[in-house]
Amino acid sequence: MPGESSTPETVQPVETLRSQVERLKFDVIEIPDVPKFHSQTGEDLRNNESARLQHYTVKLTRQAEQDMEKTLGVQDEAKFSKYTGMPLPEKVLNERGGPTYASSEARLKVFRNDCEYLVGKAGKKEIEAPKFDSETGVPIPQDSLRALLEIRKLQQREQEHGEETLDAKDLQIGLNALAEMKRIKREDEADRAARGLAPKG
Repeated sequence: MPGESSTPETVQPVETLRSQVERLKFDVIEIPDVPKFHSQTGEDLRNNESARLQHYTVKLTRQAEQDMEKTLGVQDEAKFSKYTGMPLPEKVLNERGGPTYASSEARLKVFRNDCEYLVGKAGKKEIEAPKFDSETGVPIPQDSLRALLEIRKLQQREQEHGEETLDAKDLQIGLNALAEMKRIKREDEADRAARGLAPKG
């Protein structure tokens, strides 16, 4: 609806809304409960699936924008993506001080491109995000926040593993050096004994 800041511009079919909601769930850190009442009007949404999904889509889109913005480290003054160079739409606020749906949706598209870029970049280094959800078997979009968070977990594990490997390597070098020193000392003592000299110290 033109001029309406809290809902999508057109009322979409229920199936389309369901699909959007399921996709948006991959773009938030924590999935909020499905609303029973409209947060602004108090409208009872329990028996109106279309209105409920419409409201949930707005809620998820706004949360996804916030979660992605924070995860990607987007500065308030940013006008372009620091990863892809894509223009970043300005954050437009409604009369209540919250982001409009259109604003959040437009920014979310850029953030998804950023996620896809970072996931793909990690894939080139042989760190691949899971392709399917282990609980449901549902495909994980590779341009989603979920895929990026999974990648970051894997990168952190690899870094920790690398540090552990380095520590073990350093320890082995130290042990080898100590063994070499003991060998030299034994040979030195044996040589002194063979020449009839007293042991050192």
